[in-house]
Amino acid sequence: MQKSSYPSPTLRLETRTRPLRAAFLVAPDTLPADAFDALIETCQGAWGGGFWPIIPTDGETISDDYWRLLSLTDPDVVTAAFDLSDDLKRRIEVEIGPAHLEVRPVDPADSHPLVRTGWPIRPLASTGVFRHHQRQAHFFSSDTPLVWFEEQYLGGRPAPTFPARRFVQRNFGYPRASWPLAHELKSLPTREILLNEKSEAAVLAELTDVRCLHYRFLCREYAPTPFAPGYLPTPAHAVVVGDSVSDALRAWNRSVTSHPRGRVLWLPTSLANDAAFLDALRLWARDQMGRSSQGPHGLVIESATVAVDRLDALSEALGTIGSVSTESFDPASLPFSGEPSRTGHRPFRERLPLLSTSATAVVTNAEATASPVTPPVVVASDGDGGWMVDLDLVDDTTPARSVNVSPRWRLPRRPALVHPFLQQGAWPRAWRVVNGGLPSVSATVDHPTVTLRVPDPWAVANALLTTEEAQDAPTPRIGHVAASEQGRRFQAAVDLFGGIYKAGQVLGSSFWRKQLLRAAGDPVASREAQVAIARRLLDERGDRTAESLATELASKLNRTMRRAGDTVRKHDVKAAYHRAVREAYPDVPRDQRPSFEEEGWPDFEWLVEQGVFLQGTDLRCPSCSLSRWHPVDDLARTVRCPECLRPFALPADPGWFYQLNGLVRSAIADDAVLPLIDTAYALARDARTHARVWPPLDLREGYDAAPFTDLDVCILLDGRLVVGEVKSSASGFDDRQLATLATVAAAVAADEIVLAAPAETWTDDQEAGSIQVVRDALPMETHVRTLRLAPDPYF
Repeated sequence: MQKSSYPSPTLRLETRTRPLRAAFLVAPDTLPADAFDALIETCQGAWGGGFWPIIPTDGETISDDYWRLLSLTDPDVVTAAFDLSDDLKRRIEVEIGPAHLEVRPVDPADSHPLVRTGWPIRPLASTGVFRHHQRQAHFFSSDTPLVWFEEQYLGGRPAPTFPARRFVQRNFGYPRASWPLAHELKSLPTREILLNEKSEAAVLAELTDVRCLHYRFLCREYAPTPFAPGYLPTPAHAVVVGDSVSDALRAWNRSVTSHPRGRVLWLPTSLANDAAFLDALRLWARDQMGRSSQGPHGLVIESATVAVDRLDALSEALGTIGSVSTESFDPASLPFSGEPSRTGHRPFRERLPLLSTSATAVVTNAEATASPVTPPVVVASDGDGGWMVDLDLVDDTTPARSVNVSPRWRLPRRPALVHPFLQQGAWPRAWRVVNGGLPSVSATVDHPTVTLRVPDPWAVANALLTTEEAQDAPTPRIGHVAASEQGRRFQAAVDLFGGIYKAGQVLGSSFWRKQLLRAAGDPVASREAQVAIARRLLDERGDRTAESLATELASKLNRTMRRAGDTVRKHDVKAAYHRAVREAYPDVPRDQRPSFEEEGWPDFEWLVEQGVFLQGTDLRCPSCSLSRWHPVDDLARTVRCPECLRPFALPADPGWFYQLNGLVRSAIADDAVLPLIDTAYALARDARTHARVWPPLDLREGYDAAPFTDLDVCILLDGRLVVGEVKSSASGFDDRQLATLATVAAAVAADEIVLAAPAETWTDDQEAGSIQVVRDALPMETHVRTLRLAPDPYF
């Protein structure tokens, strides 16, 4: 494997600790109500479970609203209640990229359906949140108890189903009694409510206008949200009415996406006509809308199964409590305006601790150990529990675009891309790439540290581009990638400038671009002169033979070519700079124009320091009278002539002459590197956080196999993979090459395809035709665009 040329003695990173995120896929029409309640209990019992969505699906598709919710909540684990189609599985794996995807059909006899059977880690219990509350003495006092619901019945008899149990379970949380749970709550302030003789109205009245916490509250607290909450289309508290699972599912997902201070209440249709409950609901609604001046002030009453006129009657029965609206919703819709998190968000409440830390890990043998923040909610019963750690890693192999911004790795949503960042042989239980392109790995109570290694960009490239064996594939399997011969020269030239940003900035300056082109041989002037000579000879050829005409033409053309290795002096650059300034500022007084000594000469000195221009002097040998350029490193009191090999004394004042580095000259004049640099810079300069540019690549079936095709453009832009082809003329794009490019792009799941060529060679018809050829060859929808470059005079 090709090695990186950027060794890094440290690994700079920021870690963000967060709870495990899960999502459940269910069919509301066939899911039993008891199974749904058990699923709710599972979510309520986990730290962060309040943000676990329950997604309705038919196994073939997911509605747009709920797919957006699934994408925004960014689950690490996805569990389905029945078999999914291959297309839906592939879409989840490609667009969501969970660490674990499982299908577990619901068993009616199972009291805990879909409950973390094969999950890589067990989530932390939400009861630890309440214990942490009590440790924060300056935030909480003993008069803020945890409300605990109990049922008492005679042992040895079947447990009765009390009327308020389902209402309590879905709105406030009703955990199953267990010894670990009782042990965690021991000595903590709790307030028990017996459900034996309590109606729904009595429960709701007892929790209104009382300072307390309930079990449903714990599963959201101290958990960073996976999305930016934003503002909901209906910024209000919600009451969802209905007996179906679709209504209860809507209420749960409403709470997942609700305003931080918004409250969502589910109630069965039987309570809509209960006078005592309506009185309690009226008091509850007034209490919620009056709690905060920054929270929601309205109330929306909605249902999927109850007619709007009945909802209007319920609204009228509540009386004047503020702004109340009613609506009947489609079970496939969900109003939500959140946005994906780029780098994670802090928890809702101001008093919550920041679960992130910055560190510089010392690297030993290319490996380093990071110690992320351990969640403060860990309790004794979490012995085998775990959490996830998002890694914001600085990419020291990529030159920074500016001095105050460090490039940070952003990856596409592919779990395999995390491997180059992990220690071999010490894999965590789970790993994936989350929203925002951050690698994420698991940590546990027993192993809270994460062992990383400095990622080699070529290991990342191979993890990014290698493909699996596929039958009837139009191109061979990509088993290994490496820089092509042109790519190695591209990389050498870019490194000489100090990175793609510096190279692009220098070559993007019209003045320095002209100076480099002239130092490389000035082909524009030579070509114009050659065309004029050829035209004149052809016009005057008369009866001359083809051989004599060709001989004279070759002699004249030879005299028009600049000698390779021509040198420039400071006053040559200064004179060219002054001419360029006069052309750019014809109406500006001379004393107000940019100064060469202040602006032009420092840039030239930087090019000399980088080695783009080599410093030396022209010396004439007194013995053979030949003048040759000598680099400054070869100068001494006595200089040896490279032609006649005789020594002579160095003149007292030889004067400095500068010559273009042969690597840069070859890259510009012989290797067609100039348009490649222009393309890479044009793409990289638009990056927000990270632009990882690889040189042109050879794609091979194996390490020792011959390349079967190449790839001119391969760039990671803020977690998006961009591939493309670069030509010296747009006419160079033929249908076969474009079809091959489209096939490769589809195989590596590229996010964008770029076709780049000098601007003057594109026509509108040619541009549209090339894009259409690529789109026709793509099996999936991918963004395709053209890029118009500056002219390349050499090709």
